[in-house]
Amino acid sequence: MNTKIIMGWVLIVAGLAVIGAAINASYRYFTAKAEFPAVFEISAKNPAGDLPSQAGIENLSVEEAQNYLQNQIQYSVNRALVDMLPDDAIAKMLNILSWSIFGTFLIFAGGKISWLGVQLLSVKTENAQKAN
Repeated sequence: MNTKIIMGWVLIVAGLAVIGAAINASYRYFTAKAEFPAVFEISAKNPAGDLPSQAGIENLSVEEAQNYLQNQIQYSVNRALVDMLPDDAIAKMLNILSWSIFGTFLIFAGGKISWLGVQLLSVKTENAQKAN
């Protein structure tokens, strides 16, 4: 056998193996049989520690009272967001997105590798037809 034929088939099989591995991993991740790769980790900040103290509110100047009120509003909004979203929801969404992008890249790369193998086989076939 010619080395071009062997290399063509090896490239086709390698490309299909990359595509198959990407599809298999995606199936396992999206059916919750395996955890997504942890590319992103976001530590949850507990806004309860940022609650402004209420001591001496009566003795505050107008500017200090405005700052205090602004801190209270910011705390309330932060608390509402923390209550709406679980601690790791954003990190999980980013990990799903990163795997989807990488899986798409793997499938594209596997297709290109297989395409190279097909090109090697078609060149060999064209040369054999010209020889006859």
